[in-house]
Amino acid sequence: SGPDEIIGLDGSVERIGPPSALKVAVAAADWTKRVVQIAPNQLATADGATVLAQTERYIPFFKRSPRGDTLVVHDGTTVWIAPVGAPLAKLAPYDGELTDVVWAPDGKSVLLVGHVPDLFLVDLATHQARALRGHTDSIYMAQFTADGRGVLTAGDDGTARLWNLTDGSSIALLGHEDDVYRARFSPDEQLAVTASLDGSIRVWPVPRKQPGVLAEGEPIQELSC
Repeated sequence: SGPDEIIGLDGSVERIGPPSALKVAVAAADWTKRVVQIAPNQLATADGATVLAQTERYIPFFKRSPRGDTLVVHDGTTVWIAPVGAPLAKLAPYDGELTDVVWAPDGKSVLLVGHVPDLFLVDLATHQARALRGHTDSIYMAQFTADGRGVLTAGDDGTARLWNLTDGSSIALLGHEDDVYRARFSPDEQLAVTASLDGSIRVWPVPRKQPGVLAEGEPIQELSC
């Protein structure tokens, strides 16, 4: 082990954390906001001087939110959350290897992704977790659509899935002959690109979004266009 490094395009090297640091997490939208693991069950500021979080169990996974204001910690059975520096609160049970926590675009919910076949959508205000079932093996990654209503996942079962978070349904993208290790939307979200351990990359058209609800109320007797 040892400190992680940020290598600039000019060749400069910045070391993160003390030499004894076990792991490092950096906020995706602000690389100045960092946390380091200084002991199996302790997380601290980047210099290792101030403990930010401590659990009774070993911490195999931790992550800062994109803006760096929130810390998520997994101790092997439970996911904990707190503003950085505040006491940890239980977010959701997760009995398996957690590999990622993905924030929704509006910051109000997260997806728990890992070595279980279910994807968990957790409301950050209520801590209510909703299981999304469709994969039959570990899930490698997940990406929200820009509006936060859909998700693309890649799985160890050889499929990628497109999820509708309104009703929890999903469409399997079938064709790879091995694990689908990565999946990403194109910038306009009209396509999904998947990469598999079978050595292939596939491009899939994304089905049109579900029709929106324009009005609800009394029975509609007539509709003119």
